[in-house]
Amino acid sequence: MTKKEEFEERFTKDGWHLDPGQVSDNVFHWINKNFIPKPKTPKLTVEGRRESFKDNCFIWHTTKNMSLELAYEFFDYWTEMNPNGKKMRFEMERVFDINRRMNTWIKRSNYINRYMSPQRNNQTDYKNT
Repeated sequence: MTKKEEFEERFTKDGWHLDPGQVSDNVFHWINKNFIPKPKTPKLTVEGRRESFKDNCFIWHTTKNMSLELAYEFFDYWTEMNPNGKKMRFEMERVFDINRRMNTWIKRSNYINRYMSPQRNNQTDYKNT
């Protein structure tokens, strides 16, 4: 029995006589939305959310030929906890798309490896001279 049929049956039993043609689906939608309780989904713990994020990160490692070290760096950075210990960094972002963030992370790491590393290696230590 659909919710619409259940609604019609309830009101005809109580003395309300509804003609299904007179009541639009919008009325049933409004009643279902406001009066019928929705089952509550259990919330994941911090560790459960962390493991789920870890799985998403390491899918990238296998599908995009990303180095394991880079995947761990991404995972460590984005799973840093807030001072209360209730949310991770990626959960506090207003917008977070793991695919876009991972692509940006890879691009920036390639840039740093290509352009920044040789400059750091060629710098001399001025304290020893």
